[in-house]
Amino acid sequence: MRIIAVLACVFALGLAGVIWLSDQETLAFDPEVGDVRYFVVDQTSDVSLLGRANRKGISSHTNSILRSEVVHAGDDYTELRSGVVRASERVGRRTLVDTESVGRQSDEKTRLADFLKAGVVERISHGGVPMNVSYQGPSDGLESVEARPEFLQVVLLRSLRLFAWYPAQFPSDELAAGMTWQTAEREMDGLTLHPLQFKVSHLDDQTVTLTFGPLDPEREVQANAYHISGYLELERESGWPRQAAAKVLGGANYRGTMFEVNSRLSLRQTDIPPGPEPDRLLSQAEWSVRALPVDTSSSEFADHFQPSLGPISLDQGLAKLRGTLAWFGMQPVDYGYERSVGVESQVNSSDLQRVQFSPVIGVRLLGSDGEPVRNNVVPNPDFTLFKPDAGQGRPRSDRLPFLREGLTDEQLESVDTIELDMRVTRPDKMHTALLTPSQKEIEFDSAGLTLAIEDWSPERVRIRVETEEGIPVGELPPVMGYPVDQSGDAVPQFTIRMAHSTIESALAAIDTASANTRGERREMAKVFLDYIDALPPHEKKGVFIFEYTGTQSHPVDRLQFHYYSTRTEEITMTAPSALTTLSGGKVVSERTLYRGNVPRFDLKSERDEAASYRMDRSALPMVSAGGDSQLEQVENGTLKVSAEFLKTLQEVQSAFSLKQLPLVAFNEEGGALFPLGNGWPGPELERLQDGSGLIRYWGDIDSVEYPVSVLEGAR
Repeated sequence: MRIIAVLACVFALGLAGVIWLSDQETLAFDPEVGDVRYFVVDQTSDVSLLGRANRKGISSHTNSILRSEVVHAGDDYTELRSGVVRASERVGRRTLVDTESVGRQSDEKTRLADFLKAGVVERISHGGVPMNVSYQGPSDGLESVEARPEFLQVVLLRSLRLFAWYPAQFPSDELAAGMTWQTAEREMDGLTLHPLQFKVSHLDDQTVTLTFGPLDPEREVQANAYHISGYLELERESGWPRQAAAKVLGGANYRGTMFEVNSRLSLRQTDIPPGPEPDRLLSQAEWSVRALPVDTSSSEFADHFQPSLGPISLDQGLAKLRGTLAWFGMQPVDYGYERSVGVESQVNSSDLQRVQFSPVIGVRLLGSDGEPVRNNVVPNPDFTLFKPDAGQGRPRSDRLPFLREGLTDEQLESVDTIELDMRVTRPDKMHTALLTPSQKEIEFDSAGLTLAIEDWSPERVRIRVETEEGIPVGELPPVMGYPVDQSGDAVPQFTIRMAHSTIESALAAIDTASANTRGERREMAKVFLDYIDALPPHEKKGVFIFEYTGTQSHPVDRLQFHYYSTRTEEITMTAPSALTTLSGGKVVSERTLYRGNVPRFDLKSERDEAASYRMDRSALPMVSAGGDSQLEQVENGTLKVSAEFLKTLQEVQSAFSLKQLPLVAFNEEGGALFPLGNGWPGPELERLQDGSGLIRYWGDIDSVEYPVSVLEGAR
């Protein structure tokens, strides 16, 4: 029970010191009774033997949404009631808690889930000091927590508390940007919090940001003692935390062995977007470290430097997002090609880099009759529309656009369609401007952008793209430029380097030169992402940089920029159930094969030239010379193959020992459609009585590739 008492005073995301600006400009926590806030709390802890942090140990990841309500406000303190509305915890590959799972769970998981949902009531002084805490859950749930090793108790109970860890020894001086203070070392029931240095790093009309770190970061790790560093952003008027991140390094003694516990923690109110997609950050990091040679006669130049500033237009990207969005249910579905769960699309964030999506603001779960299976479903603030990267270690819950709170297994199983409401900020009207060395800067008022010349010399041209509030890291501003000659035509060749100032600073702070092997580069990418995540919000904004170098025959004398104004609108996305399609029902949504999975058929015979074939493509329907239909789409995604043509396909398959029928279906954009059924990697054939066959593909079929005899083609 000792650890529970300790945790009444210690919470790893400590928000003690929440700020409210009184008339005296002092620091205090004093929200109104009835004020309710929801927070996303995310934490990853790595536990390893002391001195062996580079060796693989135990890793735990906890993600929760915490509801916190002010239930009492006294003269000297405030009482908060907090409990999770969603929580998941994994240790290694084991799931210890998942409040969103369906079906029967073990008694242990049920007890822990009930304990976390019941939550705590904690009393906080106006100075931010935790005074006491009472756990509201059933006693058997508390016993389950106490049965864990102490450091795993800490990990779980962090999900319930907003306050502790940071001793609230705030000064009485007038609040001002740049002010600093220190906290003394504190002993709390056997746990030691090392002294901290606090600083007010940012002030504006709405928020106050504190950064903090240990006074002695080189101090040795000891059992039950902790170093803490991070930031805390707070609402200036109410005192609630908006978002925070911290790194906690401590020690734990378990059965006579010393362990090092390294934790990374983050918190944000649920109306704050979860931040840029990791693949966007990694792409921008790659742009920063190498210049890209550009040949202006290439398709890459036309795709990326001229409107619409991307390989596909914005409308095409949004259409692909709408067309591939589908609901796969609460449990992962393995359909031969990949595993999917929740709501997923086939669109990467890089396909829509210049589009910003808000968190989901409304969600409706509809049955097959079009009626809601339940009203007032709560949106999931962690949900993202983009295709998840399996290498990011993200929780499965971020694929669910809603919280399961109050939904039964039966209701979830009856979901046929999900509708999602959100706000999207997108490029609107395109404009063009010319920048020359004589100009210091040009302003694009309609886009809210300023282009400023930082350096224009024969060696390089460096241009800054600025906005009044700063460009968030991971975002790509709606502008692109390239060198032109006096007639306004693009020069034949040039090089370009693109960078965000925050990413440049991050890469400068990280030793990237030592990352040579694939494993080292993977670990370096993780360090980079953690570094960005730990930055205070104001440091995650900066300027975007274009750096150009010309050739000896074509130096950079002038730059032409295309840029877009932007507009924000509310949209609704629809995700039909893919489970019906996978079980043989109506084909909804669409799935295409990645380029490396598109079948390639070797149909050339070295012994018999007459037996050689090539693959040809034809639009549907395809008819024979006599007017008979050979290939036609009889309903969405269902291809009917005539008996005669099917016989030819099977003969070719046998002659060349192919693993599947030599037939590939394509959508209108030229993407190879995923074949449905149990025939993966090839299509599954349903034979009809007249000898013809049906093959189902995941999407509307526009054309088909099939074998044609080379000799026949020559005739």
